[in-house]
Amino acid sequence: MTRRVLGVLVGILITATFITPAAHAVEWVPKTPPLTTPWTAQVSPANALPEYPRPQLVRTEWQNLNGVWEFAGAPNLNNPPFGRPLAEGVLVPYPIESALSGIKRHEDNMFYRRTFTVPSTWNGRSVKLNFGAVTWETRVWVNGRQVGTHTGGFDAFSFDITPALQAGTNEIVVGVHSPIDGSRYPIGKQRRDPSGIFYTAASGIWQTVWLEPVRSAHITRLDTTPDVGAGVLDLVVQAPPARASQPRS
Repeated sequence: MTRRVLGVLVGILITATFITPAAHAVEWVPKTPPLTTPWTAQVSPANALPEYPRPQLVRTEWQNLNGVWEFAGAPNLNNPPFGRPLAEGVLVPYPIESALSGIKRHEDNMFYRRTFTVPSTWNGRSVKLNFGAVTWETRVWVNGRQVGTHTGGFDAFSFDITPALQAGTNEIVVGVHSPIDGSRYPIGKQRRDPSGIFYTAASGIWQTVWLEPVRSAHITRLDTTPDVGAGVLDLVVQAPPARASQPRS
C-alpha cells in the first residue's frame, strides 16, 4: 500500500528480546592480528555484534546466531557436513581472513555448522533465517534440507525455514563459495595477495545471522521517497502474499 506522510516520519524504537544461542563444543582461538585497535582484546563470543541488526524494522522477538560456529574448508560445496562436527571454531560474523574469526586464512569453499532450538513461544508462526551479508555464493541447509541460495556479497537476504524445522535441536549448515580474484564477480579491491592499493579479502559470513518469528502477513521492506520541496514522504510498505501459518509438530 502507498501512503503520503506529512511532516517528519518518527521511528518507534522497540527493545528487542535477546535469546542466548546454544553452546558449542568447538573452541574459538583468535589469531594475532597485523593491526590492532583499543577494542580488539574486548571481542568475545559473548559480544559479537549482540544488537538487533535491522533498526528500520525492529521485531521484539528474535534469536541472535552470532558466536562460535563449527568451520571447515572444502574442495567444493557438493558434500555438506550434515550431522557431523567440524574441527575448527570460527567466530561469526567476522570474515575468515580476519584474526578475530579464529581462522585467518582464505578458503575458496567453506562450511559453517551450528545447532539451535526454536522457543516454544514461536509456535504457530513462520520462522525466518536472516543473513546481514555473506561473501559471495551462499547455500543454506536446515536439518539436511536446502532452504535457499543467494549470490552477492553485500546485501541482506532471508529464508523461511519453517518447513525444515523439527522439535528440539535443529542443525544449520551454511556453504560459502568465495573465489575472490580467482573468478569474475564484483570484488572491489579485495585480493588473495594484497599489496599497494589492494586489500585483504573478506570471505564468508561477515554480518549478523539471526532468527525471528513472523505472521503470514508481515512487513518485509519499506520503500521511502522524500519530496523535500513539498514536505512529504511517499512510503510503500512491502509484504508477501498472506497465507495460513502451519504449527510445527
